Amino acid sequence: MFYIKANDVKEVIESMAGAAKFCRDEDASIGVIAENGVVKFVLKNALVEVEKEVKAIVKKDFKFIASAHEMLLKIGVLPNDVEAVFGEIQNGHVSIKWGRSNGLILFTEHASKLEAVVVPKVEGDSITLDWGYYSRIFAHFCSSNDSEVAATYPITKGVHFGSNAEGKLVVEASDAVRAINQVVDGQWLSKGFSIPQEAMKAVNKLVKEAVTVGLVNDGSRLLIQAPNTKIITRIIDGEFVDTSKLYVDENSPFVWKIDRLELLEVARRVKRLSGALGTIKFTHTNGKYLAIYENVLQQSLGVVCEGESSGFALSVVAIESALTALKSDEVFICINAAGAPVTFLGSVTLEAESADAGTIEIENVKVMLGQVSK
Repeated sequence: MFYIKANDVKEVIESMAGAAKFCRDEDASIGVIAENGVVKFVLKNALVEVEKEVKAIVKKDFKFIASAHEMLLKIGVLPNDVEAVFGEIQNGHVSIKWGRSNGLILFTEHASKLEAVVVPKVEGDSITLDWGYYSRIFAHFCSSNDSEVAATYPITKGVHFGSNAEGKLVVEASDAVRAINQVVDGQWLSKGFSIPQEAMKAVNKLVKEAVTVGLVNDGSRLLIQAPNTKIITRIIDGEFVDTSKLYVDENSPFVWKIDRLELLEVARRVKRLSGALGTIKFTHTNGKYLAIYENVLQQSLGVVCEGESSGFALSVVAIESALTALKSDEVFICINAAGAPVTFLGSVTLEAESADAGTIEIENVKVMLGQVSK
């Protein structure tokens, strides 16, 4: 038997059920282990293993497991701001009571399905990450699981954490058409790894704080830790393709400086006109900088340009993804040669978790887009 705040148990069940959904675990079960004065909630599937400790008062040790659907249904109807009492009843099911005479029955599964999470040891470096940022921004650049790119290059299905020649942490993702890269100052990593995009999104459902990430000593899993939470996830085998030489900077032969929101508005206008299949041609004609959706739309742009170019063409979906990732007021569009990949440079401004903290500026973010045949 244990006493626990309804709000706390609702939060943990909703986060675990959400994580299971991202893992495509349709038959997910959630275990509860109340022993030694601690209540632990457990989720295990082929992609992640999760253990979350929740503050509670344990009167008598017991454990049970139930389907995520049953947990969401029954615990979801508990009133907020009450103390719920979980207790074992006949045939192994669980009673949940609150107030003087209120209660319901939680139908459990066979106890043999319940397995505790065995927390492994970490080998080498650990890094601290704002997981939410990389889940929201970088995972969007991974290849979809059912794509030809993913079948040929499985490593593109995840976000890669590696290091550059100086040993600094480099985070990157690519679907072979789009790529994103960030060198993280002050973080060092000796051995890289790639995390499946589903795991990135699942962990984001489970933690809201910064996390500590370390490679497990078996070399095939990661241990991710946050306050009262431990998550083990598998990694993707293989080496990430070195794309560092494909990115260029403001010293390129051709650079456009443009207002990010102006360009984003054009991209979304063409996306709507084309059903997301459009290509925008960018040209400099008769002293005007133009964005052209052939035979449909022509729009002038406010551009500060260095160097001359025969123009370039990009898909609206790729442009939108780049400008969504980069939140700065202005972006630099840099090209090294005709037909070469285009690099977008800018910074990322995020709202801090605390309203008092204002915003967080993230530097050294680059996005690369492959050109489309004009």
